[in-house]
Amino acid sequence: YGWATNNWGTKWDAYSKDWERNSDGEAELVFDTAWSTPDPVFASMADHELIQPLHIPIAAFDEGWNFAFEGEISDGCYDGYTVEADAAMYERVYGEPPEREEEEEEEEEEEESPEEVTE
Repeated sequence: YGWATNNWGTKWDAYSKDWERNSDGEAELVFDTAWSTPDPVFASMADHELIQPLHIPIAAFDEGWNFAFEGEISDGCYDGYTVEADAAMYERVYGEPPEREEEEEEEEEEEESPEEVTE
């Protein structure tokens, strides 16, 4: 655990990873991680001579909805920041909207349905 947080910046390795090279000089990395982003890994990637010519947008989403993250590696530099863990960011990372709980659906239906009036 200590080694992982010191070297990766997160308690576990990334999982559910998707790396896609979109075109010459552009790639996309989407992943899951626990508690925090692997900033040391991204900084190291930015320094690597094979990565330096690439532009890499980065998106991450904590499975517990505690945080989300956007960043990029470009021109040998890494820049990233925490963003709100909301449904739009979830969909960006996972490619589909989050599943809704039955309670949420029922509450929304109740809000949309007009009250019945009885005399």
